[in-house]
Amino acid sequence: MLDITWSWLTPVIKKARKETLSVGDLKRTKIDLETKALAIKFVQEYNTNPKKSLLKHFLKVHKKNIGGMFVGIAFLVLASCLAPLCISSFQEYLSPLNFFDCDFTNYPSSLVILKQKTVQQGLEYVFSTLYPYWIIIGLSLSLISVGDSICGLNCVQFGIKITGALLDVLFNKMTVLSETTKNVNAQGSLANILFSDTMKIQAFTQQFYYIFSIPMNLIVAIVYLATYIDPVALIGAGGLLIFIPIIGTCAKIMQNSLSRMATLQDIRSQSQNQMQDASSEPNLYLVMSISWLILLNLQILADFCYMEHLRSTSLIYFSN
Repeated sequence: MLDITWSWLTPVIKKARKETLSVGDLKRTKIDLETKALAIKFVQEYNTNPKKSLLKHFLKVHKKNIGGMFVGIAFLVLASCLAPLCISSFQEYLSPLNFFDCDFTNYPSSLVILKQKTVQQGLEYVFSTLYPYWIIIGLSLSLISVGDSICGLNCVQFGIKITGALLDVLFNKMTVLSETTKNVNAQGSLANILFSDTMKIQAFTQQFYYIFSIPMNLIVAIVYLATYIDPVALIGAGGLLIFIPIIGTCAKIMQNSLSRMATLQDIRSQSQNQMQDASSEPNLYLVMSISWLILLNLQILADFCYMEHLRSTSLIYFSN
């Protein structure tokens, strides 16, 4: 099996331009990502409790990827905490007036004289006073990048393991079927269903960590607003606890509706195929009956010609 990454593809393309390829040019994949090993793990877990959903089985089998995903989520939440705390701590140094020289000697009898600092004075102020701010902001951005990378890596591997295991089990099951069934499924709707389902699984698993990171970021934002700005923001936390179950219920209802629609589409396509098969049989019988009539007419015509030939020969004989 080939490596799932694109790193092996560049040298293969370069060699393909100049010379022929050999089996040694294609690298082997990691043992953890081989479909046979993934299918064995999945089947062993599935046989323990077949009534559980497939996602729960895969979450239990691939705990390592889920744990790595939560490590990345921890980095993202920490970055979400650092940024507002940094801004609140250095807020007094970030106002635009700090970059101006203000003369308040005659205030309020006269207008305040604002004199903009030079670029050199502004840079000195930024690097002498605000260097902890830049360090913390840079650390926060670095944590976001690291967290996204860790979550993306584990979620992509999780999706590859799911699709690899399911496809291996499915094709092993297909080998038990008859040759006709395998040929029909390979050429027909099964290939399209497999492609669409694997794309859906990949899209779901790649965005899987957002299910956990977005609510945590909302909670961090609400706590920050309630602590540093207005305690009324805690109402948002209560609303969040109310609306999340409602959103989850609506999503579940929508998922069930979509699955029912997909089932109805499958049933409709099966009925359509059955109708086409049923309509093809009368057409076949019609062609056979027409062919039989043509042969019968040809036989009658041949008999008539033969009788005419005998009649003509007999008349010639008796005339002589």
